[in-house]
Amino acid sequence: MKYSDINTFTFVDHQIQSPQSNIVNQNPVIYRPSAKAQRIKFFIPYSAIEIREAVKKMNTSFYHPGQKLWSIVNTRENLEELKGILGSGVSIESPKTNKIPIPAQKLGTETEEALEKFEQCIILKGYSRNTLKNYRNELVQFFSYFDGRDFKSIHKEEIESFVAMLISKHKISSTKQNQLINAIKFYYEKVLGKPREFYDIQRPKRA
Repeated sequence: MKYSDINTFTFVDHQIQSPQSNIVNQNPVIYRPSAKAQRIKFFIPYSAIEIREAVKKMNTSFYHPGQKLWSIVNTRENLEELKGILGSGVSIESPKTNKIPIPAQKLGTETEEALEKFEQCIILKGYSRNTLKNYRNELVQFFSYFDGRDFKSIHKEEIESFVAMLISKHKISSTKQNQLINAIKFYYEKVLGKPREFYDIQRPKRA
């Protein structure tokens, strides 16, 4: 069971900046995860050798060198074990991200027609209302980016570049990244009848 109630606070599933202030203070830090976050990220000071060695022995523990953070799978049991290892000096903070909001754009007539065809197709294939809603939201973003283009003529490489841009610039979450890729694949393979395609994109890894 995933856990987000750390003394009644919530976490995010975004890329976290290195905690410079706590590197100076030499205090362990746990970053609040969202209910959907698959992992809990935390900071261990370089001087805390015993703590670091204990964390290494935890199941699912992993070090992220680019962020200088550790993480474990997001469960209540793991969180309680982690808090015990980090001790009373641990602080709990909201993560700082470089996430840039994705601007909304008005859709053109051709884009609206493409969305209508998508909705008809997904309904006829018996997908759930929730899947329809999620896929539609992702396709609105995709269509807005390529508005004015013939969607059939958009190349695989352009789609890969679009998704990569959202990952690097807007720091989209693992859940959103999965939904976006699946929505694009559904549109091209089910609505337009194109062959199944593999997109060379850094899909999120399951914990």
